Amino acid sequence: MEWNEEERRALQEARADPRTELHRAPPKSRLLSPFTVSCLVFNRTIGSGIFSAPLIVYEATRSIGVSLIFWFVGGLISTCGLLVWLELGLTVPKVTKHGQLFRVPRNGGEKNYLEFIYRKFQRVTRSVYGIAFILVGNLSGNAIALGSYFMVAAGGDYDDNRSKVIAVTALTLACLLHGTWRTGGILVNNVLAVLKVMLLLALFILGLCAANRNKFVHVSTASTNFNTHHSFAGKARDAATYGDCLVYILYTYSGYEQPFYVLGDVREAHKKYKSTMLATMAVVVTLFTLVNVAYFCAFVPGEISGTHDIATLFLKNIFGSEAARRVMAGIIAVSIFGNIVVFTFTAARVKQQIAMEGFLPFWRWLQADRSTPVAKLITRMKKDQKPDQDDSAEEKSPIPALALHWFFSCLMVAFTASLTPTKAAGVLINLYSYVLILLVGIFVAGGLLYVRFWRERKTWTKESGFKPWGGPTATIVYGLSCGTFAIFGFLPIRDKISPFATNIEEYAHYVVPVAGWCSLLTGLIYLAGFETYLWKRGEQLVTWRRELIFEKEGEAGHLFYGQTIHVVRRVRGMPADAPEEGESPHIPMTVLQA
Repeated sequence: MEWNEEERRALQEARADPRTELHRAPPKSRLLSPFTVSCLVFNRTIGSGIFSAPLIVYEATRSIGVSLIFWFVGGLISTCGLLVWLELGLTVPKVTKHGQLFRVPRNGGEKNYLEFIYRKFQRVTRSVYGIAFILVGNLSGNAIALGSYFMVAAGGDYDDNRSKVIAVTALTLACLLHGTWRTGGILVNNVLAVLKVMLLLALFILGLCAANRNKFVHVSTASTNFNTHHSFAGKARDAATYGDCLVYILYTYSGYEQPFYVLGDVREAHKKYKSTMLATMAVVVTLFTLVNVAYFCAFVPGEISGTHDIATLFLKNIFGSEAARRVMAGIIAVSIFGNIVVFTFTAARVKQQIAMEGFLPFWRWLQADRSTPVAKLITRMKKDQKPDQDDSAEEKSPIPALALHWFFSCLMVAFTASLTPTKAAGVLINLYSYVLILLVGIFVAGGLLYVRFWRERKTWTKESGFKPWGGPTATIVYGLSCGTFAIFGFLPIRDKISPFATNIEEYAHYVVPVAGWCSLLTGLIYLAGFETYLWKRGEQLVTWRRELIFEKEGEAGHLFYGQTIHVVRRVRGMPADAPEEGESPHIPMTVLQA
């Protein structure tokens, strides 16, 4: 594809300006396909949650019928969340070129949406969200659970403190994988995702066998558990317990956010992304509902004492063997490692985007892409490689951002060293859920309603890249759900036999929500300190982006991939060419595809 003179001049000026940073998206051959996008969701969603959360929900409600209803309702709420993310992800940032509107996919997920919504307070938004995501945007809780299941598979105890050493090892391996071979990390993600879907299908088939009382099945309780007089016989629980149940379920479904973190690396996002995500979410909700039904086909309520998940108990009852329980524990450990692999891949790119804003120490190092060791080896092995060939085709990875992600993941494990692995994993998972699901959900959904009905009420529907069914209904449902559950987090749990009451014996019930709000407050405190530092030096931080839009002939309006021209500098006073905060102009995204 030939660039016109204006585009060529703009890019040359950016390359010559020492104030700018150029970030190239992967070439088309390395963009994420619809299959990989689905695998990101499957691999993140199918982890420990679908194997352990059903038992927690049942223990809290003491009702099989209510448990199944909660899983279906949680799926609907999460689908509403997906619709909110699609509406924003396929609409912002918006760029106008020659009178034509372009919607530019960009990595970062809700970071971009919050900046767009609260654009008059972008510095506050970047710092509050950025610091919170750096602190709690990791799967340290899942990693501890992985260590516990590994110990069970090896014949040890679930609460063996050696599981935390295994947790750090798993976090390290995932970072090393993505840092040394980007393509290999994606391949591992896709393979594990396919295996996980097959595992859930196998569990459902075993549940059907239990319901039909096949000869090899040792325990079959379907006729009793699904009798309406029995399945809804549990006593009603308090609102806080029910709220915690649904938050656990939302956490299990939350994998739909992962592709939005790397949306700038998705192939033809405006064409296939919407249908891919909706279809994937439908499969996830269906599978989770069916697997929950399967569990209760071979479930004996009196056997749950001392059990940490329902899946290992399910296989033990099906095959009548303790070995089956240990095998399932090993499978769950591998499944959780898949969680860590996908989240490490996506979260590192969000933290790279945060570093690009220039307010972190060593930001210039943290925001950089580096050629992976495998890419360097492949380049060296190619004898016909041209010495002056553009290195944009070489595989790159945000290695410094991966190091940042690894450090805070391990730090969170260290912070919970005094707790047993069970309680440590629970605290970290609850903290992640409260901050990155509930609080972020409140601000994103509430902000979208503000944009839709007030700030851009005349243009939003026309300019939106995705128009959800029912208009604002999904946004209202998701926002109200997140707000309600966030408030429930402060309510004391009066049901003393609730698993949520026993899990918080060592700390007050309000510790997690208070810690969640404090993580946002930490961002404000950091921003105040940073602004004070600049003020004493007589400087201001200037950062903005622009999109250089390149259209493929015959397909105008569709972006493919490109490079970001990003200005970050400290100046004395405000330069004339700097936009005011809230204008949200850009210098990113040059499409290089022919």
